[in-house]
Amino acid sequence: SLAVELNAAKSLPPVVARRYTIESGTLRYFEPYFIDAQNYKEFQKQSIVPRILFYLSGGQDDEKLFTEVVCKSFSDIDLVVLCLSGNQLRDAVSETQALKSVQINRQELNTDPIAKREFEDRLTAAEQSQSNSLQALIDSPEVNNWYHRGNLKAARNKRALQNLMSEVLNDAYHCAPIIHNELVNRDTPSATANGARNKLVWAILQNELEEDLGIDKFPPEKAIYRSVFKSSGLHYKDASGNWKFANYDYLKKHNPSNNFMPLLEEIHSFLKETHGKPKSFIELNEKLLSAPFGIKVGLLSLLYVFAIISYQDNLAVTE
Repeated sequence: SLAVELNAAKSLPPVVARRYTIESGTLRYFEPYFIDAQNYKEFQKQSIVPRILFYLSGGQDDEKLFTEVVCKSFSDIDLVVLCLSGNQLRDAVSETQALKSVQINRQELNTDPIAKREFEDRLTAAEQSQSNSLQALIDSPEVNNWYHRGNLKAARNKRALQNLMSEVLNDAYHCAPIIHNELVNRDTPSATANGARNKLVWAILQNELEEDLGIDKFPPEKAIYRSVFKSSGLHYKDASGNWKFANYDYLKKHNPSNNFMPLLEEIHSFLKETHGKPKSFIELNEKLLSAPFGIKVGLLSLLYVFAIISYQDNLAVTE
């Protein structure tokens, strides 16, 4: 199966939605996968990470299946592509695979330097042809048909494709807060970011009443604090001149259009459901990591510390 072969080789890198990433502060990208009439059911309809699903058509029957079923079989954060260039791609991949098989199985190449050099030139050319055919799926989107939610979308060039990806993400993650901080607004923060996050948690717990949480100069934890808590109004100065963390009721009354309100409403609703019995944060993780929130893992601990402080008079946390 060509689709299985390409997926196993991870033939295409993720495609970053550049405009959305710049505007939202959150790096988002589409993971490319290859599907066909035989394996498309093996892919889950829902996915945490947006995907581009390239459907490799083998003829009119495959195209009919695509338009009637496949293009409508995936989630709102997925783009599904009918590849009209499937045969050319199959030829390019087959050529490369055949040459690699010769390289492994024919020991004569090791004893004939001229044949070996000619073979390596041919293999390099075949690999380049395969790479060009795959990259053309992204660089020349107009060659294929792009679908979202079962509807055909215009992708006349790379710029139009980028616009399409940003539109899909804006719609899918409409409840995601805008946070411009690359240290923690990611799924796998660096060791430096983790250290800064831990220091920030300590400052949150110890210095709530101080401006900038009492953080002197400009270490990384101060940048995280300002981008996540201060600029959003989650840590604010009240009428008496005291600094404090806002709770859900305060924001709902005084700042209902706050960037974080949809997220805080979800947390508030989750905590209300614990009135009768305890619930695991794992359940909340699943909701916040998925659309329409799409919170990055690096931010979860900070958001939970903020929630625990906001509800400290009504909340018990056990491990």
